[in-house]
Amino acid sequence: MLLLCVAQLAAQNTPLVLRAEPAEGGTLTGSGNYAAGHSVTVKATAATNFRFLYWTNSNDVVVSSSAQFAFIKTAEADTLTAHFLFDPSSPDDPSEPTEPEPQEPDPVYYRLTVMSTPSEGGTVTGGGSNYLAGTKVTVKATTATNFVFDGWYLSDDTYLSGSLSYKHTTREQADTLWARFTFSPGSPGDPSEPVLDDPEEPETPPVYYRLTVVATPSEGGTVTGGNADYLAGTKVTVKATTATNFVFDGWYRPDNTCLTTVANYQYTTREQTDTLQARFTFSPGSPDDPAEPVITPKEPEQEPTPTHVVTLTASPSEGGSLNFSSKTLAEGSTTTVTATTATNFVFSGWYVADTLYATSKSFTFHMGTEDITLEARFTFSPGSPGDPDMPVISKQYAFYLMNRTGKPGDNLRMPVYLTALEPLSDMTFRLTFPDELPPDISQVTVSGKAQGYTLDIEEESSTVFVFTLTGGTTPACNTSILTITVPIPDNMPTGVSYPVRINQVSVKQLNGNGVSASTRNGRIGVNKYGDTNGDNVIDLLDKQALIAWLLEQTAETYYEEVWDVNNDGKVDVRDAMRIVEIIEETSGE
Repeated sequence: MLLLCVAQLAAQNTPLVLRAEPAEGGTLTGSGNYAAGHSVTVKATAATNFRFLYWTNSNDVVVSSSAQFAFIKTAEADTLTAHFLFDPSSPDDPSEPTEPEPQEPDPVYYRLTVMSTPSEGGTVTGGGSNYLAGTKVTVKATTATNFVFDGWYLSDDTYLSGSLSYKHTTREQADTLWARFTFSPGSPGDPSEPVLDDPEEPETPPVYYRLTVVATPSEGGTVTGGNADYLAGTKVTVKATTATNFVFDGWYRPDNTCLTTVANYQYTTREQTDTLQARFTFSPGSPDDPAEPVITPKEPEQEPTPTHVVTLTASPSEGGSLNFSSKTLAEGSTTTVTATTATNFVFSGWYVADTLYATSKSFTFHMGTEDITLEARFTFSPGSPGDPDMPVISKQYAFYLMNRTGKPGDNLRMPVYLTALEPLSDMTFRLTFPDELPPDISQVTVSGKAQGYTLDIEEESSTVFVFTLTGGTTPACNTSILTITVPIPDNMPTGVSYPVRINQVSVKQLNGNGVSASTRNGRIGVNKYGDTNGDNVIDLLDKQALIAWLLEQTAETYYEEVWDVNNDGKVDVRDAMRIVEIIEETSGE
């Protein structure tokens, strides 16, 4: 019967609607009524002063970046939208059809079918269409009266999730998802057959949550208890038994929260699916566990494991990026710490205060008994001697500036960096700022590496200053020595950058000898909120650049001050949404 229904559904023609966004952006061909599974060639032809961007489906998911491609018809009514970008330099498309890009094959779509078993156990929504592999599809199961939900399963009985609402990632094959239900009468007097409707006394079915229990590593020992569905608040006793040559570390959640170090543990289920991990460590010579008494329910639960914060910093901040800024961990738990070097920098090591902690850029960190700050130190090392704006540091000392970007109204922080291969004492240098951006000298801060110095600032003009530091000692280092605040006026033009120059540098070694140092100038750029590609125009290209960075974490230009469009301190998909809002707001002006 199921095969007959599917065949009948495939034989029906459903509409394929094509839309242009904006409507005047171009013309489209390929709309009509087609059977499910039929390959339909659709084509977008850009109008004069427009150029084609991409096709999206009814869920606003990009399905092709080719103006002409083959779309596999689903059993539902489908809508494809061709997106165009206004570009006065673009001519209209030639009258002859453009052949598809030879290097880009037509996308392959796979059917995702969603079923319930037994059919009277509940209803399902989602799926029922063709998708590209890797598409995230939300499916939802709703239980009928006198039934409980067991979980989502593949046809080969592979368990996927115990949540009623589940986001499934499609594979490179046709798949069927089964929502499984179990008959559970609400009262002892219910007949053997399920009663699906009781309009006089509607009953809310109980919600059960899956508790999965696993051993990590699997050869470290065995676990019992759990691996079933429970009401929230149920007390479930789980037990871990160690194998020979292993010791038991404790019960953990997947987020590394340690629950207890007792092998026999009574866990109280939550209003969500949970996984408990019994963690073991290889320890040659350790015997396996003797038979242990099960802890009675009356024994008080273990105190929660204390947690502490690990904070990551980069010095200098332009030297590289870190995989997180801070994280709260339970004592004894682990996390991976990774530093990625920027162009023209090399990694020097992880430090706690001034003590070397680790030499690898990526390592497994074990949380101790107190908060800790790990500093990733980088050393400036130009990648090519021939770069005109990047002098080779062949001397023992180098003073340099970095390129900084802000937006109108910002108080931009401009650090001065020092690379010293040997300790030094006094130092003098001259900074020249652009006439449009005079600095606020009252807000100069000296870094920890330059403590003990007396700072003297000589003002030659409102934009030219000589900085002299005397009376202190700086060790061999690569760090910022001081930071100057540069206010950017609210009415400052955007899409421009200005040079900041450093020259007339002299330093004294510890023996009193005066030596010179290499220098490198920097720039201050002023961009609009959301102008991610730096062309001084907020359009869909900025949204695409930001989305590409979120997916790949790479970009030709990346300035968090400008990319953080909603000003919440982080760059994420909400900033891409805000860019679209800005485009809509400016287009209506």
